[in-house]
Amino acid sequence: MGLGKSVITLTAIKKLMLDSFEVSRTLVIAPLRVASTTWPEEIRKWEHLKHLTYSVVTGGEKKRLQALRTPVHIYIINRENVD
Repeated sequence: MGLGKSVITLTAIKKLMLDSFEVSRTLVIAPLRVASTTWPEEIRKWEHLKHLTYSVVTGGEKKRLQALRTPVHIYIINRENVD
């Protein structure tokens, strides 16, 4: 709720992926609204995060499978779609 949690986490992800190369992919699990809008908005909003690629894994099964097949840094999914 405006405390900077997402941008702090995304900055850490960026450092681990693009600076130190310790991580190759990341899965973010969040409530549906946060997964659909907040995380993508934060990635687009901050200049230092614009090199991160992401795929939102929500919607019907076909759409989710397509999103998972997309080669990106961050996969963002809602809790209901995690078994």
